[in-house]
Amino acid sequence: PGEIIVNILASGQIVVNGRNLDDAALGDMLARLAELFPGQPILLRADKATPYEHVIRALDLCRQADIWNISFATGAPEK
Repeated sequence: PGEIIVNILASGQIVVNGRNLDDAALGDMLARLAELFPGQPILLRADKATPYEHVIRALDLCRQADIWNISFATGAPEK
């Protein structure tokens, strides 16, 4: 299906394809992806206002689903 973008907001809310997902729903989605598409790439995207613990929570859900092809999006520094 191409790269899946997981947006992590500063509040800890997770948004994928315009849908708000709780941890259980994200975990289920990731597990299905890993089963159907081994090696599925995931992009975790958060801004500098997002506490690191929220990013780690999403990363841990990827690990539990056996997804290891993970990249992180960063923005260009403000000038």
